[in-house]
Amino acid sequence: MGHIDKERYMTAISDDLTNWVYEDPKSYTGFINGEDPAEGESYSEDQIQRMAEGYIEDIEGRLMDWLQGDLGYSGEALAKHLMPYIDEDAAAEDAVMTDGWAHFLSRYDGNYNSTKSGIVYFREA
Repeated sequence: MGHIDKERYMTAISDDLTNWVYEDPKSYTGFINGEDPAEGESYSEDQIQRMAEGYIEDIEGRLMDWLQGDLGYSGEALAKHLMPYIDEDAAAEDAVMTDGWAHFLSRYDGNYNSTKSGIVYFREA
């Protein structure tokens, strides 16, 4: 989860978040300190835009809480949802730094050794 490209994710969903605010601005007035329009009038374009910006900033600051708590993503569904936004290069580098190159072997049990001549061997899990 530490390798999610939050900026790319937020860019991808910002239009949807903005549309949610436009569809039901009364749910987002906390982001403009409750500036209600005059009776019989609707929220101004400026107010709605500020609500959307506030909502996006709020989500960006608590992305995982929002995904898990507000939207109900967990486990495999959460991983599948975020998969396109993983910084694969950073995740691969971290895996190699943490567990060595053998991390990418299928059915690898976490241990490998070398013979005196340099041949690497490992046990399948």
